[in-house]
Amino acid sequence: MIERIIRAITFKTEVYPEVSKDETFTNSAWIIVGVVALISAIGGRAVMIRYNFIGYLLGVVVGAAVTVGAFALSVFVIKWLASALFKVELTFGELQRPLGLAYVFQVIAILGILGALSPALLCIVAPITLVAAIAGFISYLFALKMVTNLDWGKVAVLVVVAWVIFLVVGGIVGAIFAVPAALAGL
Repeated sequence: MIERIIRAITFKTEVYPEVSKDETFTNSAWIIVGVVALISAIGGRAVMIRYNFIGYLLGVVVGAAVTVGAFALSVFVIKWLASALFKVELTFGELQRPLGLAYVFQVIAILGILGALSPALLCIVAPITLVAAIAGFISYLFALKMVTNLDWGKVAVLVVVAWVIFLVVGGIVGAIFAVPAALAGL
């Protein structure tokens, strides 16, 4: 698994069709998504530590679980759209494995802890996080391109749909956690 993660991070794109066909990588891809979602939630919600530690822990656990659910939903929607719009017939697993591997770039959100510790560090963290987000987007593009063989425009449509799903689900979860925080006077 580590060797494949390194290949994904270094943009060795041949890893995506390889894992798409490797059914033994299914659990590894879910582990990557779960661990990255947890680490991202730890960093992404770190600013809450100062105000409500229990709320922070709850936010991390629920946020990570919802992120895994959003990932699964996005894979399902991509599978459906690829089939309905572009006549690409792949199983859920054939998409879940490469997209799960490509999701590894989101681990950079752990740097949110530095921003929570010192607002001055945001000047360093923000550009790094932006670059990682762009790399993650590109990684998703390549993963889908390599397993669907669609042209770049069609691949971009599928990736944008996946990211919109993540944003919508993340916005809903954020709003759910914002209401109790606002009521508590945080």
